[in-house]
Amino acid sequence: MIPSFMLRIELTTPRESLTNQDVVAKMQSAIRSILDDAATIAQNFAPGDRLKSQISVEDYRQTASGAEGAVGGPHQLIRFTLPPGTVAHFIPGGLAVHSYGDAAAIQLAKGYPLRFYWERVGAVVYRWSVFHPGYKGSDWGERVFKTVEAIADRQLNDIADYIATRWGSEAVA
Repeated sequence: MIPSFMLRIELTTPRESLTNQDVVAKMQSAIRSILDDAATIAQNFAPGDRLKSQISVEDYRQTASGAEGAVGGPHQLIRFTLPPGTVAHFIPGGLAVHSYGDAAAIQLAKGYPLRFYWERVGAVVYRWSVFHPGYKGSDWGERVFKTVEAIADRQLNDIADYIATRWGSEAVA
């Protein structure tokens, strides 16, 4: 399985309760709030400024019975920051190349240098080849899910309490 980070939330009311538009509106509001919180939390936990700045709410939409949406970001950046991460390798060429010279020969054959943003330098740089030391990945995605799960539980409990109160009962925890 390729590691990735996508938080998708969908909440709908039962078909027979579509006349309860106040409940639907509360659910739509809750989903939007959870997604906004999830994006902020993911930005706080994600490694690297470039990745943090590209995580956002995607595909939020209201439906007749609730809402749905997702939080995500650039797949390649996310994939390589989660476990297992990446192993040390030369670029270009990857694991098949064992020296700067071999990697540079691949790029020289293309006729132009590599161009990439080097976060440590804080600028775009040009190189014929580079050695990437690898990155073991971190559990930041797991921490996001656990934190957002607690927020979503609170929001959904509030909706359940509202429904129970509206119907003249009390929600059972």
